[in-house]
Formats: sequence, C-alpha cells, structure tokens
Amino acid sequence: MKNPCPGRPGRRPRAHITLCLALTLLVVYLPVVPAAGAAASDAASATISSPTTFEEFPSNPVSFAGTAADAAGVSDARWDIQDINTNEWYHSDGTWGPFVSYLTALQTKGSISTTWTASVSNLAPGAYTLRVETYGEDGSTSPAATRSFGVASSGPDPAFLTLLFGRNMMQPATASCTPLPGSVPLTQVAKDLQARGLTATGAVVIDRTHATTEDCYDGSLYSSWSDIANLTDNSGWTYVSAGLTHDNITTMTPQQQYDDSCGSLPVLEKHGHPEAVGMFAYGDNEYNSAVQTKVVETCFDFGRTYRGGRNLESYTNAPWFQLTNSILGGSCNDPSQSCASVVPGTLYANPQEIANLFHVGPGEWSVVQMYRFVTGSNSTGPLTWDCTSANWQDHWTSKTEAYCYNDFLSALDQIPSGVTVTDPATVAAVWGRSVSSNS
Repeated sequence: MKNPCPGRPGRRPRAHITLCLALTLLVVYLPVVPAAGAAASDAASATISSPTTFEEFPSNPVSFAGTAADAAGVSDARWDIQDINTNEWYHSDGTWGPFVSYLTALQTKGSISTTWTASVSNLAPGAYTLRVETYGEDGSTSPAATRSFGVASSGPDPAFLTLLFGRNMMQPATASCTPLPGSVPLTQVAKDLQARGLTATGAVVIDRTHATTEDCYDGSLYSSWSDIANLTDNSGWTYVSAGLTHDNITTMTPQQQYDDSCGSLPVLEKHGHPEAVGMFAYGDNEYNSAVQTKVVETCFDFGRTYRGGRNLESYTNAPWFQLTNSILGGSCNDPSQSCASVVPGTLYANPQEIANLFHVGPGEWSVVQMYRFVTGSNSTGPLTWDCTSANWQDHWTSKTEAYCYNDFLSALDQIPSGVTVTDPATVAAVWGRSVSSNS
C-alpha cells in the first residue's frame, strides 16, 4: 500500500520493531440501526448464544443460534449482519449494501419460547455485528440483540495485538489524591506484563502530565513524565498522543484542532517518544472524518475510534481510522444481586470476551484498551468494587473505567503464542502506512 502522506521534517524512521502492549477497555459499542416493523414490546425478546462476544470463526460456514420468546407466541425471528468497518449490510449473494434482514430457522413456531438458528457461508475475513429480533403473534417486535464477531484471515501475514492504557492513569485515588487501598499501580502491571514477555502502550494527555509529580484528575493519578520514563526504560513501554487537552476536537477551530493533535507531538518527541505518531487518541471519542482527513492523518498513522472488532489492512485505509475495543467494569452479571444495578446500563466485561479479542488471526490487528485495575474489595470512597468472588459474574466496579486485576490477568494468559504484541507505529510500518517513515 503506497503511503500518500509526506513525512514531517525531523521525524525519525522506525529502525526496529518494539514489542508493545496496549490496553484498551471500552465497553465496545455496537452500531444501532432502527428496525422496520412494529414497535418494540417487552413481551418479545431475543437472545444470542452463538457466537460469543468477539468470537472469531476460523472459516465459513458461520453458524448462529439463540432463543426467541414472546408471551403471545413467536411468529418468526429475523437476523442481519453489519460490516463494522464499512457499516454496510450483508446480502445473501455475498454483496453488501442497504439494510436487509433474513428469517431464522425456528425450532417451534408459535410457542412462547423457542430456539432459532441461522447460517452464512460466504463471509469474507473481517469484523461484523450480528443483530437479531423476535416477532410475536400479536405483532410485537423485540429489542434487537447484538453480538460482535469476526471471520479470520488465512495466510502468512502477522497477527498484531496492541494493549493500550487509556490516558496512562497511574492508579485510582481518593478525592484528596491518595492512592486507594487495593488499587493496582501501572508499575505493578508493567512488571506482570514483563514477566509474560509483554509490554504496553500508554496514551498521554499533555496537559495532565507533569515533570515529576502525578496529576490528580477525576479520581485518578496520572503518570508523570518521570513515571513514563521509568516505564519506557525498565519495561519497554511506548506511547501515543491523547492530545494536548483531550477535549472535544470537533468543536475547535481548524488551528486549535491542529495544535491539539499535531502540536502534541513535539512534546512527546522531546521526552523520547517518536512512536507517538502511531495513533491519535481522540478525547472522549469525539471525532469526525473532516478532522481526521484534514488534520490528524497528516501527522499520525491512525486515529482511534471506539468500535468493536479487529482491524484489517484492507479496511484500515484512508482516512486511516482504526477500531479500538474498550473493555469496562460496571454492574455485576448476576441479576439476583444488588450489584446488578451499580452502573445502570453497563455490565462488567466477561474476561473470556477479552481473551477472545486477544485471539488475533493473520493479517489482523486487535487494539484492546483498559484503564485502571483494582483487587479485593472496597465499600467506601469515590470508587467501590468487589473482586473477591471466584466467579467473575459476581465482580463489579462502581466506575466503568476500573476492572478487577485478576480477571485481566486470566485473559492475558490466553494470548496465543503466534500473536505479536506491539505498538501502532510498528503496525503502520508493516502495513505501509507510516507517517514517520517518509522523513
């Protein structure tokens, strides 16, 4: 792939591959598409049992399964598939275009609850969203059930994984900026990664990063430049830019957009981080194609977007957006417990779903972002949590940007041996998209 963007003066080329790991945690959010038909009703429901979240199928055919229910009896269920990279919808002849849905195979039509199945035999390698709705005999339509999944590539191309630490927060803190007991500092995370032969990538917000003191912002201590230097020198971490301010770049003037994004790079390079050109981390996921095309892609290899799935070289092209999977904490998954309502609308991420994101196929790049880690339990303060149960479904955190450390480590230990954990700039160099390589 030919690089269409000129290099920036003074930017050094990458001479070697730096193994890096980037931690990405987001509740991966899926595209929501309005469905045709009757209004949604609580009487009808749809669930998906297969695929599991972020499951990657090695090849076609791809089979789906789940349950459809309606108090008045199930008349049918319909499925559709959206390509996460292009936002287009699957057509049965293998083409993609406007929204189309297809009937599932129901085990027992007319029953109050029944299983359904569906199958596709012509999906190209890529990242997709399956969407299923139940239709009742009384004309009701269920809310859509959605699930991210992928079809693996095949061949000799490398499989890349970036573990990204959002905003490079050192650890959770009290309102008076004291580290919370049971919070896990990035220094400990770095040691545990290093023991597994892994390293990481952090996203730096320039205005929240000081020389030697850790900034206290919104219940978290942010790493200082001194902390960052230690992580780089001792654990091989690399860094990308989260902007000067991490504010909504789409509301800025053109000059402010340039200053907030491209203007952050000289500061990072001054501190020894030329790899920062690998990716720009938009503040609060506020971005648009105009900013990416006119500003960010002239200075960075990629612009981060929070959407579920794996990146393919064939899709990660102009305007050079990439998919980042953000895995979050939140309410426990056991509906019988009071912790099921700790964070309305957000459930604690299944560790196996995180592990699924680590299973990257040839020619793919998975970016997984996480934020802050905790252990044990804490019942007071600005952040509370319980990670003590042997069952992950009982775990919860009161803020989504916090996750139980033992669950992260269990997922981390499932990274396949053939996956290269590295930073965005390295991926860009291999894929022929490298701003820094032209200088």
